[in-house]
Amino acid sequence: AGLRLEAHFREHALVKGRWRDELVFAALAGEVRCRGPRGDEPAQQASSRVGDLQEPCLTTERLTLRPLASGDWAMFHQLYTDPAVMRHVCETTEAEIEQRFQTRLLSAERPWHCDDGRPLCLTILEQGSGELVGVHGFPRLEWNPARQAEVGFLLLPKFHGKGYGKEALAAVVRFGFASCGFNRLHAVVSAKNTASRALLEKAGFKQEGP
Repeated sequence: AGLRLEAHFREHALVKGRWRDELVFAALAGEVRCRGPRGDEPAQQASSRVGDLQEPCLTTERLTLRPLASGDWAMFHQLYTDPAVMRHVCETTEAEIEQRFQTRLLSAERPWHCDDGRPLCLTILEQGSGELVGVHGFPRLEWNPARQAEVGFLLLPKFHGKGYGKEALAAVVRFGFASCGFNRLHAVVSAKNTASRALLEKAGFKQEGP
């Protein structure tokens, strides 16, 4: 999707009792290519529109991404307590998981607009089966003056290796640039998270920095 390594830093958080080195991947509007109705196309920045998200949300060939709902709690909790998912993520308590869910759920109670500063948490569903795959979206964003957002994603292990991560990421990146008009998107990953780094590279991400 065209993100590149922009920075390498050590976050003040622990993973299994150790400091975590992180990498920042970034993409600018017009630099990335995402799959659209006519195949791979540049994810151009919106000229004048302000993005919003309501039902039926984002769809891809195999997935639907819609706002987080109260019924997604079991999947959300499973994500944040699964050792395979959280291996390269900060240690999180039960209270923090519940608070994170409630904060994202509160944000999803009304239609999301990219210029109101609220995070966007989308639940990924597998079309056909309707199974919940994971979460995606913009956990942090800044509209004025930078027009930039952080992209974040977590998928349940049973759906790894199916290409769903790349498919969902392409949809979110396209939405961020083409519908919202962000100038810049970035993702923060653990330096040891080879799976997420490979996902970025397979999607055509370029790397910057050391």
